[in-house]
Amino acid sequence: MPSRLPPRYRLLLAANLAFYIAGLFTNLPSWRMFESIPDPRYTLTDATGAAVRAENWLPRDAYSFNPLTLASVARFACDRGAVIAPLSLESGGRRFTITRDGDRCVSRELSDAGR
Repeated sequence: MPSRLPPRYRLLLAANLAFYIAGLFTNLPSWRMFESIPDPRYTLTDATGAAVRAENWLPRDAYSFNPLTLASVARFACDRGAVIAPLSLESGGRRFTITRDGDRCVSRELSDAGR
């Protein structure tokens, strides 16, 4: 008479089986979704050359560090008057400058021609 597995073990066995079967289908997004995460390295400085942390201006659950998002965050901090304009941003091989234009801040992408 065969013994039956307890429900917890059956659930564990089913989860392991599903994990194994998912590994057989390499065309599914599974682990490849992590390849599309942008490089989180950036340099953001204010007019005095002091480093500015974009993380201080992002919601806790925000993890987007693409260059355009970082430029928007820098513009937001500049608009609030929390940092001294102009700001300089380098991220993902792109460079931006954020300057004050009247009562608001604007960002402009710089070309690499002068480098």
